[in-house]
Amino acid sequence: MSFKQSSTLHSLLIDDILLNVFEFLERSYVLDTISLTCKYLNKLCHQPYNYNRLVWTFSEQYYEKLKRIKPYYTKVQTIEMSDSNKFIESIIPEKRSIEFIEYLTNHKDTIKRLDLNFNRNQIELLKKIIETSKDSLQELSICIFIDTEFAKFACSQLNTFKHLKVLKLIVSNSVQADIILSACEQVLNNGILQTFNSTILLRTENHIQRFIECILKSTLKNISFSLNCEPLIGNNELLSKLIQCLSFGRINVNIKLFNVNSIEFLNKFKPVSEICKEFNISIITINCSTFDNMESLQLCNVYEFSIESGNFTPITNHLPIHVRNLKLNSRNFNVPILIY
Repeated sequence: MSFKQSSTLHSLLIDDILLNVFEFLERSYVLDTISLTCKYLNKLCHQPYNYNRLVWTFSEQYYEKLKRIKPYYTKVQTIEMSDSNKFIESIIPEKRSIEFIEYLTNHKDTIKRLDLNFNRNQIELLKKIIETSKDSLQELSICIFIDTEFAKFACSQLNTFKHLKVLKLIVSNSVQADIILSACEQVLNNGILQTFNSTILLRTENHIQRFIECILKSTLKNISFSLNCEPLIGNNELLSKLIQCLSFGRINVNIKLFNVNSIEFLNKFKPVSEICKEFNISIITINCSTFDNMESLQLCNVYEFSIESGNFTPITNHLPIHVRNLKLNSRNFNVPILIY
């Protein structure tokens, strides 16, 4: 009995010792980790890391977080601003607007890009942003979907920016293309702008003609737009002008095409695709059959190619030879897609 007791005691002692050793090692690891973390946090607080992209959202939930992280953005280059969805029915409080403009003013020497996302009419805030950044901003993105009149006003103010190299314009389709183009004409031909990405839809012959007039003599290297093909079908003169316009010194062209009627029509853009470094196509609606036209797609440098919906039956391979990113939404097709 005594032997058993001593054995049990001995084993308990061994277990306790081992437990103490493991506990000591664990505590040591934790203390070391905490100490190292504190060291880096202390360094970060006194010598803030130069973060260059700041997300600024006008919402109560994000406001407290914004106050905590702002000091770490000492050399911010990009601000992504968005009014909260909660402000769809109310404007941003003046105090918050003033705070944003003050930050923009204090960092205007380093800020080169603004991404502005508006959920409602914030015309006074936009005026102040333009006044503050018009002389230094190089890249601008504006997204306005809800308020058509506000979108028109925003477009009319684009000419105020003197050094824009990149312009991205996302507005509702309810804003006619000719209105946007008229508002943007001066900035498109300022001799500095290199990239113009927009959601404007060229619906009519007049829209297409106006588009050609605006960008024919521009220095644009990268263009993105949407095109209704119906006005160009049978109108070879206008189509030739558009192709010539897109072929003039362009590097990247991205087109969203509506109402494509044939592969032959797509192949008319072959001269553009041969000149451009990238000529990417997104077809929203297409209605053609290879039984009527066995011609294959002959476009070059098409790295992104997608078809959303339509009657399209490729018996032979109609995909661009350089395609890297392919999207075919088969659920919206009238017949199965066969790719060989």
